[in-house]
Amino acid sequence: MSLRAKISSVFLITLIIYVGIAYAILKLTIYSSFVYLEHEEARKDINRCVGAIRSEIRHLDILTNDWSAWNDMYKFASDGNKKFIESYFSYAVFKNSDVNMVYVIDTEGKVIYGEIYDFNSCKKIELSEFGKENFQKSHPLLAHKNINSSINGIFLTEQGPMLIASRPIITGTNQGPTRGTLLMGRFLDKTRIKDLLEKINVHFQVWSLKKQGIPEDQRYILNYIKSNDPYYFKETRNNYLLVYTTFPDYLGKTALLIGVDSPRNIIFRGTNAIYFTIILIVASNLLILSILLLSLQKIVLNPISKLTADSIAIGKNGDLSTDISLDRDDEIGILTKEFQRMLNQLSETRKKLLGQSYLSGMVETISDFLHHIRNTINPIIINIDILRQKLNKIPFDSITKTLGRLDLRNIKPEFKDGLINNSNLINKSFINISRDILKRLEDVSEKFMVIEEMLINQEKFIQNMKSVELLNPYDLVKESVDMISETYRRNIKFEIDPQIKMIGTLNVYKTTILQILSKVLMNAIESIQRKKMENGTIQIHLNVENHNSSDILHIQICDNGEDIDSSEIEHIFENEFFKESSLGKNLHWCGNTVSAMSGKIYAESLGAEQGTCVHLLIPKL
Repeated sequence: MSLRAKISSVFLITLIIYVGIAYAILKLTIYSSFVYLEHEEARKDINRCVGAIRSEIRHLDILTNDWSAWNDMYKFASDGNKKFIESYFSYAVFKNSDVNMVYVIDTEGKVIYGEIYDFNSCKKIELSEFGKENFQKSHPLLAHKNINSSINGIFLTEQGPMLIASRPIITGTNQGPTRGTLLMGRFLDKTRIKDLLEKINVHFQVWSLKKQGIPEDQRYILNYIKSNDPYYFKETRNNYLLVYTTFPDYLGKTALLIGVDSPRNIIFRGTNAIYFTIILIVASNLLILSILLLSLQKIVLNPISKLTADSIAIGKNGDLSTDISLDRDDEIGILTKEFQRMLNQLSETRKKLLGQSYLSGMVETISDFLHHIRNTINPIIINIDILRQKLNKIPFDSITKTLGRLDLRNIKPEFKDGLINNSNLINKSFINISRDILKRLEDVSEKFMVIEEMLINQEKFIQNMKSVELLNPYDLVKESVDMISETYRRNIKFEIDPQIKMIGTLNVYKTTILQILSKVLMNAIESIQRKKMENGTIQIHLNVENHNSSDILHIQICDNGEDIDSSEIEHIFENEFFKESSLGKNLHWCGNTVSAMSGKIYAESLGAEQGTCVHLLIPKL
């Protein structure tokens, strides 16, 4: 990780920790206050709903009291005359009074009149909870202790919850004795709840505890509502807060579950306030951290980055002449100047070492050259010795005597045929020997021509070591292959990438690169020979690549010969390596020469039993 990334990470972690602490403080203090306010508003809303139901019960109780303390009702409770029923208990009266049920019961529990209307169907209905003939005298709705007694609340019926009010029937002057009880009821149905919703502007629902009126997924709520904590709060995913409470019946037992959907406007605003505060904190801290980071960038990071980039570039291209010093008087300026001083010293030392290594490489080259001359002269010496031996075998004395005898005119006839035959045999033998001598002399002549060509090439190499020529890279590679003796090239297949022809002409140190390529090729051939392969292959690839905005000539020479151990492959171009191993006799010279050309040479293994590939990276001129 870079220094810039580390500093940025420290700043970022610091910011995250700071924002986390700020958020935790806001969450524990400000947010909890908004939650408390939201719950208080929700309590107020549900209390308004409870108050609205209680208000409806009070209105019904007042209406019931008006009807019960009425002389006509007082008289009807004693005689039950039908004219009263026709006049005051018609459907229209029920509808106008907004009363679903009216029951008149005497003191003995006998029902004098009792009807229930459903306004939705506009028909009379019957409820099992209200009989048509008699009530028990002990019925809670009839248990009035005095003439001012009032029993009211919620009564759960099979039709749903009902608002009910019970009053004793007395005279219009509120005098007794009572002649019975008047019951009036209103269904707490959806229509009435809708009317209440419009009045109080709070959306609520009511569920009856009778006959599974509460949905199964909400029955658990009853377990959380206690007498000392009559509210239960539940948050939903659609930004609503649900608050629940119970409502008792006329006997004080739980009869209804009331739920209010309260929009979370307060918590929404509180959350926005917290987020806005966090955003301000983050923005302000980012501004501060940005200023600090920019200052560090300019004062510290940029100079260090430049020093790092220069050091990496020097490591890659080996150019110790690069100027890395900075015109500064602080610690970083002093550091770069010291680095520059060390680079200068290293450059001078490397020049000396390269000069020594180059001379050493030239000695190795000359030694190798003399070795090849010796190999060429050896067949010449052998042929000369064979010629000497063959010439010594020629019977010059016999030939002279035979020729002398043939010149004698007085030769006897019986010897003449023998001499002629002997002369013919000597002639044939002489002709054969002469032909063999001629052939061997031609071979000796060819060997001397090879030696002469080697001497000429070596002279050119020494004179033109640094000469630059414009040529096609394919021709350069082909010529380096042709420089290898036919003896070494036997059973070796050279595969030159045809794409090299597409590169075009380049300016190169022809002689130097030819020598480098020939030595690397010889090393590849020796590797194949050590593996004792009948058919070896050497592949040659060449292309121009861009490295650090510079064009590089990339040459690859790959063989399928002997593998090089991974522990040795990084050291095959070092001089010390060859003292312990015979691999690559002249690779050390190649490494030094390539370095002197500001290039790079390295080897890589192609895998087990696959061979080795040598890479040459030489700057394009």
